[in-house]
Amino acid sequence: SKIADVTNLTNNDMATALVEALNAKVKDSDTTLAAKLVADGVIDEAAAIEAGLIAAVPEELVVVSVTANNLKQLVVTFNQEIKEAGDEDNYELDTDGTAAIDGDSDFALQDDKKTVVITMTTAASENQDTVDLTVKDIVTPGGTKMAEQTIEDIELFDNTIPKALSAAVIGNDTIKVTFSEPIDPASVSGDDITVDGGDYIVVDDEDYPALVNNDTEINFKLYSVLDEGELTVEVGSGIEDYAGYSAAKKTFTLKVVKDEDAPVVVGFKDAKPGEITLIFSEDIEFVDDPVDLADFYHTNTNNAVSGAPTISGKELKLTFAEGYELPLGTAYIYVEKEAIQDMWDNKNAKIAFKVEVETDVTKPTLDKVEQVDDQEDEIKLTFSEALEADSAEDVDNYTLLDKDGKKLDKISGAVLSADDGVDKIVTITFDDELSGDYSIVVEKVKDLAGNAIEKVTKSFTIKDKDAPDFPTTSGAAVLYNPGAKDQMLKINYGEAMAVTGAYSVLDLEKYQLDGTDLADVDGVTIKAVNDNKAVEIKIPHEDKGGQDFEVGDILIIARVANAAGNKTISLVSPAITVVGAGTVAVDKAELTDKTTIAVTITQRLTTFKAQDFTIMDGASEVAYSRVKHTVNSDGNSVVTFTVAERSTDDGALSVVTAATQSKNVYGEFLEAATTDVADKAAPEVDEVYYAADGLTIHVVFKEALDDASFSNRSDAKNGFSISGGGELVSALYLNPTTVVLTAKSDKLFTKNTNVSYDGNFGICDGDGNKVAAFNRTDALKLMTED
Repeated sequence: SKIADVTNLTNNDMATALVEALNAKVKDSDTTLAAKLVADGVIDEAAAIEAGLIAAVPEELVVVSVTANNLKQLVVTFNQEIKEAGDEDNYELDTDGTAAIDGDSDFALQDDKKTVVITMTTAASENQDTVDLTVKDIVTPGGTKMAEQTIEDIELFDNTIPKALSAAVIGNDTIKVTFSEPIDPASVSGDDITVDGGDYIVVDDEDYPALVNNDTEINFKLYSVLDEGELTVEVGSGIEDYAGYSAAKKTFTLKVVKDEDAPVVVGFKDAKPGEITLIFSEDIEFVDDPVDLADFYHTNTNNAVSGAPTISGKELKLTFAEGYELPLGTAYIYVEKEAIQDMWDNKNAKIAFKVEVETDVTKPTLDKVEQVDDQEDEIKLTFSEALEADSAEDVDNYTLLDKDGKKLDKISGAVLSADDGVDKIVTITFDDELSGDYSIVVEKVKDLAGNAIEKVTKSFTIKDKDAPDFPTTSGAAVLYNPGAKDQMLKINYGEAMAVTGAYSVLDLEKYQLDGTDLADVDGVTIKAVNDNKAVEIKIPHEDKGGQDFEVGDILIIARVANAAGNKTISLVSPAITVVGAGTVAVDKAELTDKTTIAVTITQRLTTFKAQDFTIMDGASEVAYSRVKHTVNSDGNSVVTFTVAERSTDDGALSVVTAATQSKNVYGEFLEAATTDVADKAAPEVDEVYYAADGLTIHVVFKEALDDASFSNRSDAKNGFSISGGGELVSALYLNPTTVVLTAKSDKLFTKNTNVSYDGNFGICDGDGNKVAAFNRTDALKLMTED
C-alpha cells in the first residue's frame, strides 16, 4: 500500500485504507478485523459479504475434492474451514488394494483450515489403484456437522520422482534428511548416505535408519560422534518412494555445531481423554529402555500412561487407560526429568505442560451390523468410535427384534474388541442359531467421554447355510386324539421352515401316514405354528368321512426346505414313528443370580399353577417371595422365583414338580420330575483386604473359583490392575476363594489403592460363570480385621 505516502487523502484513499484495515488480521489470531466485527454483531454479515470483506459460508459442510499426489497420502479439501482434521473414526477407506486407514494413520489439518492431508498406514501397492473414501462427522468451528459423504474412484497416482530437499545435523551422531514425499522404508538402508567420503560408518539395524514425520524424513545414526566443523553428506540413489521411483543423488555440506539446550515441549495435538501427542522443540529419544511408564502422567502420579509412549521425530504420543483419562478442559502433562533426551544427549528437565482437552460432545453412532463369517449365532456391530467397556458389554443395552418387531430374548453375550487398535467392535452372541431377517436396538452405549448413543435400530439378515434335518427324533411327530374327534398330527421341525414354494411344509402332498397320502384324505387341513417351526395337520376321523390313525403309525415326509431355502439332503425322510400325547417336560432350572431361580419349560403352558412347583435345598423346602410366569422368544414358558440370597456353590438346590395341574394347549400336563438347579450366577467379591506391610492385597470371593481359569505365570496379572498407590507385580490364585495381588517392593499398596478387574479376562467358577468387571475404590480393610 502507498497510503502512508499520500499527503492529501482522497475519498478513494480513505476507502482503500478502510478496506485494508478491515482485511488485516486481529492480533494473535487468523481472523480478520471484518470477520471479528461480524462475529461481534458490529457489522452486518450480509453487507460484509456483498462488499467482499468476508466470504459467504456455505450452509452445508462437504468435501469438494480428494486427490493423491503419491501412493501414501490423500489430500481432502472441504468447502469451508473445519475445526480439526478428525481421525480414523471420520475417514473410512474401501479398496480392493492394500491402501489402509486406521488408528496409526496421520491426519494433518493444513494452514488454510480447509485441507486435510491423510498419511495412510499402508500405501497402495500399485500405481493407479482406486479407492473410495467415506467422510463423516467433521465439524466446522461454528458447530455445523457434515453428513456422511462417499467420494468414489479416487486414483492413487504418482509420476513424480522424490527429491532430497535438505539435510541437517540433529545430534552428535545423527543426521536427518528431508524428502519431498513419503519414502518406502523397505528401500532404505545405512548404505544410502555417505558421510565425509566414508570416514563415518552409518548404523544399519532394526532401529536405524528411522523414518519419521509420516515417512518424509529419515534419521541416519552414526557409530561415532561427529567432530565439530564442516562435513559433507551424499544421499545415494537407492531411496525410493512408494511408487518405486528413486531419488536422485544429492550432496549437502553441513556444519556440526554442538547443541547444549535440552528439549522442551512447544505444543500439542490430538488431545483426547484417552491420548495426546506432545510436540518438542527437536527430535527426541528415550533415555531408558525399557521406558518407565511412571515418568509420564497427567494431573498426578496416579494417572500414568497405560502403555509405552511412542516417539516419531519431535512427537511423543501418550495414551491413558479407561478410568485414568485426561480431564476435559485444562490439564497438565508431566514428564519426569531425564526421561527423554535430544540427539545431543541433552536430557530434559521435569516438564509440566498445560494442555486443553476439548469437551467431546459427539455421540457414538452404529455404523453397521453384519453376520460374523457364516456363523448363525453371532453378529458384529461396528461403531463410529472407541466405546466405554462396561456399557458396550452390558447385554441390557441391546434388544433383538424379529421381522415383525417382536422382542426376542436370545442375546447371551456382548464382547468389546478392537478394530485397528480402536475398541469399537461389539460381537453379540445369541443363545442359539438364527435365520432370516431381524433388527437390533442399541441404546445407552457410551463412548470414552461418556456420550451415550441415540437409541437406534438397525436391520440385518442371518443367512442359514445348513440343510434342515427331517424330524426323526422321538416325540417329533405326535398324534393327538387318535381315531376320535379333533384327531390331529403335530410335526415339530425344530427350526423355521418354508411355507411357500415347491418345498413348503404346508404342502399336504409331502406327507404319508400309515401308507396313506394325507392329501387324499377328505377334509384334511394343515397350518404352520410356533413361528413356522411346526405344522398341525387336522384329520377328520372315520365317522366324519375321514380316516382313523393310531399311535405307532409310520410317517414319511418328502423333501422340504427351511425358511432360508436350504433343502433336506435326502428326497424322502426315514420312517418316523408317531407317538401319542405325553407330558410337558422341564427343560432346565438355573440360579441366574443370588436371589433368582428361572425354570424353563419345553413348551408353552396355557394353564399355569404356581403350586405345581416346589424348590428344595436338599431335604428342606425353600420359600419364595415372588413367582412370575412369562413366555420366552421360543414360545416356551419360563417360571421365575425370587428367593432369599443363596450361595451358588452348595449344589443342593432342585425344583420338584408333582401332581401337576399346569398344562399346554393340547391338554398335556407338566411332568412330575426333580430338576437340579444349575449355577449360572457370576461369582461376587466378598471383601478386599490389604496387608499391613503393603506387599499384598487379598481379593476374597463369596464362592470357589476355578484355578484352571487363571494363568500361573509368576508375573501374570490375570485381568487385575491397580491405581491410587503401589505398583502391581502379579495377581495369582491363592486358594479357592482368594486372589492375591503382590506389589513391587519399593512401590507398596495402601488402604487407598483401587483394585479393578477386567471381565474380559475370563476368571470363572467351577461352572464356567465368569467374574464380572469391577472397580473397588472404597478404602481397603486391613487384613487382620474381621
